[in-house]
Amino acid sequence: MTPTRAHTLALACTLAAMPAAFAGKLPDCPEAVTPVVLVKGQGILESLVFDPAGRLLYNDTSAKALKVVARSGAEPAVLAGDLAEGGGLALGPQNDVYMGLGNGLGGLLPQLAQGRIVRIALDTGAVTPYAKGLSMANGVARAPDGTFYASDDLADSLDRVLPDGTVQRGWIKRNGNGLALSPDGRTLYMNQSLPAKVLAIDTTTAQVRTVATAPDAQSLVFIDGLTRDDSGRLYSAAFLAGQLWRIDADTGAICVLARGMPFISSVTPGKPGQGFSATSLYTATFAGKIYELPGVLAPR
Repeated sequence: MTPTRAHTLALACTLAAMPAAFAGKLPDCPEAVTPVVLVKGQGILESLVFDPAGRLLYNDTSAKALKVVARSGAEPAVLAGDLAEGGGLALGPQNDVYMGLGNGLGGLLPQLAQGRIVRIALDTGAVTPYAKGLSMANGVARAPDGTFYASDDLADSLDRVLPDGTVQRGWIKRNGNGLALSPDGRTLYMNQSLPAKVLAIDTTTAQVRTVATAPDAQSLVFIDGLTRDDSGRLYSAAFLAGQLWRIDADTGAICVLARGMPFISSVTPGKPGQGFSATSLYTATFAGKIYELPGVLAPR
């Protein structure tokens, strides 16, 4: 979701969701935790990921920058700037990270092809173009073979970029937000924001199935970022609810792992090495905060 439409969308969805919000609650997970604030005072944060060195990277759309927290407790620093309408982040294979751009109202009309992906070198912050002509690039995921997927949460257009650079705009006619791939790259999981559900897409056949559907009382919470853990469980950021949901990909059961994170937009597993924990999840919000959910993942 982008800051240019965030206030309008949040207000509209909040008003629509208010009656449903009190109609019932999802259960807490047995391992539910209270989130701990790690970083605050930032802008609108769209996505975050850990790099191979264990540094925390995040997309501050207010600052039009990719920022880095070099170690737990360190002050954030700008790694790369002049990145307007930033969207998803996906690690690359050569000490680099890829960011989606054009994550704005142009996504209403995929045919405008305003989305693109850039490569950012992790050692220098140098930005180079990678792909253009996408619908939006809200969520971005990279498969082991180098294929990229880019979502559009305003229109029915999930795009694919082949390893040779060929852009297949509207590869699947589905609206989506956060993306997460299985380790073999054969299954792409995608959040459908409204009504809230998680989809699984066979990347070979393009067949789509529903993994989990939010109950009616939670269908308008606008699920945003998505990730998976080593055991295959999914974690979805419920934006308007301020919650992180854990989803069993086999049964579709949903429980709330953490509450109290207003306008949560993204989630990623931690990495050791710089004072962060591989057994924690980390989340970012449009309220300018990054949280740690300690001890919710099995040791790796």
